Amino acid sequence: MQFKLEPGRTGRADSAAPLLTGRIGAIGRIRLNRPEVLNSQTLEMVRDIEAALDEFERDKAIMAVLMSGEGERGLCAGGDLRVFYEGGRSGADRARTFWAAEYRLNARLNRYPKPLIVMMDGIVMGGGAGLSVYCRHRIVTERTRFAMPETAIGFFPDVGASWFLSRQSNQFGAYAALTGNALGAADIIALGLADSHVPSKRLPTLIEALARLARSATDLNIEAAIRDFAQDAPPSTFNRDRLGLIDRTFDFDTVEEIFAALERDNSPFAAETLNTLRSRSP
Repeated sequence: MQFKLEPGRTGRADSAAPLLTGRIGAIGRIRLNRPEVLNSQTLEMVRDIEAALDEFERDKAIMAVLMSGEGERGLCAGGDLRVFYEGGRSGADRARTFWAAEYRLNARLNRYPKPLIVMMDGIVMGGGAGLSVYCRHRIVTERTRFAMPETAIGFFPDVGASWFLSRQSNQFGAYAALTGNALGAADIIALGLADSHVPSKRLPTLIEALARLARSATDLNIEAAIRDFAQDAPPSTFNRDRLGLIDRTFDFDTVEEIFAALERDNSPFAAETLNTLRSRSP
């Protein structure tokens, strides 16, 4: 089934536009279209996504919205850091303007009245996590690499990450937040930040199946369609021993205490984790 672009308020009918929107069947489509920079977000894209959500919400012929990234490298690598850098050098307040719009969009996704489906294929980092974790149907693939890498650039894990990484009974979320290390499909599902694993080669046919759903389809119908294509995720590199070490060494209220706990542990994984934390912004 061919994706048909529809010009108008849902986006520009221009294949070079940073955001492509339209519909297939009763599904509204939002496609991030900057594959050369891993679909990193600009202020224009954030505003266009919100405009598309507005229109799809009003359109009674649209029963759900599907978001994905163009290319095979990722859904979204986050905000375009070049904008922040250039704004800082010029004295412009571009970063504050971008974050205000981005955070409003994250909140909008969390309370959107229609089912939101997102394909978290490839790189999903920073702002890309903010686009995905608040959706109702979150699909990962064997290529998914998820991270909140902000501590590597002197920032904090934003887009609500201090909330969604702290919902677990264990310390895996704290590990992800402080190290910024990339996680795979099984890890994200374990954290409760994704729901289903679908092999990347099956995504096109899954999209076709979703497009065949009726306008009266519900979340249960969407879940059933996704389940027909889902498979077990590849095994995680975080085995029981590593997760146990993370729970022991990250269950503290200060980073200094975490450092001390890691220093007391003699395992190679503890040493590797400590070296990573030392390379992050204090």
